[in-house]
Amino acid sequence: MADVPISWTVWQGGKFDTTGGWLHKQRWDGFCRWMFRLHRKVFTKGTGPNFAPIITTDGHRCRASTTELGLLILDCDGTGDWEQGLADLERVGLAFLAHRSSSHLPGLPKWRLILPL
Repeated sequence: MADVPISWTVWQGGKFDTTGGWLHKQRWDGFCRWMFRLHRKVFTKGTGPNFAPIITTDGHRCRASTTELGLLILDCDGTGDWEQGLADLERVGLAFLAHRSSSHLPGLPKWRLILPL
């Protein structure tokens, strides 16, 4: 799975920046390293880089410009823990990246699961 190329687009100007995105196309393990480096940095909420698992024709983050979807991202806020789901994915041998949100709390779990398509 590490050799499978995937694509994602990054915007640097915070959560409202939806133009001028730049395309990344790497192997799955390169994406995981990028996510690890990104999530070790601290940004004021809403100001850090954001990404979408898409290729666009013009760097805009909108349906009209999207030509390809490279990842499936499941975002879970406050509906339970991820232990069983992660165990099931490992059991069947699927590649995935899972991370908790910075606002995760024991009584309010927040996490994301990313799967290559």
